[in-house]
Amino acid sequence: MIASINGILRTIETASLVIETASGLGYRVFYNQGQSLLHQIDQPISLFTYHHIREESDDLYGFITYVEWQVFMLLLHVSGVGPKLAMSIIDTLGPESTVEAIAANQPAIFRSISGVGQKLAEKIILELRTNVSSVSNLSGTSESSQELVEALLGLGYDQAHILAIVTKLDRSLPVAQQLKEALRQLGQLK
Repeated sequence: MIASINGILRTIETASLVIETASGLGYRVFYNQGQSLLHQIDQPISLFTYHHIREESDDLYGFITYVEWQVFMLLLHVSGVGPKLAMSIIDTLGPESTVEAIAANQPAIFRSISGVGQKLAEKIILELRTNVSSVSNLSGTSESSQELVEALLGLGYDQAHILAIVTKLDRSLPVAQQLKEALRQLGQLK
């Protein structure tokens, strides 16, 4: 499972990027189309990823922020929502508006997205309403969570382990104390 990718941005296409890693291998990563405006070719890029493996395809989906990745993963829990539709929802609404629409029980917002009808919009809200609390405090913690995850990734820890630990940390603690606790827990895994 590829959890993140770091490298040099080589090409920007309509719905994908090609990122060349330090090993010289280029990966095609599907992305939120609004993100392409944030990056330039031949510049470093780092993305959180979701690796989708099926018989007919082996795709990577990339996200600039941990919050985008978190909302994407939440959407995948709904039967009838695959990675391309989840990406389309995030691309159209943004992660914060997606969570707000679910929390406020507003299926009409989802119906504006191609591929989402009345039944699926209601299903998204019904199935995610209880789970949305895990990301409902996005505005207050997203920057510190992302900063913490990026620091731990920079130290060489596995993203899957990092994400499992970071989501359980006490958000009221200062980032430095959260980092210390995350390092303690990551150290116990080895």
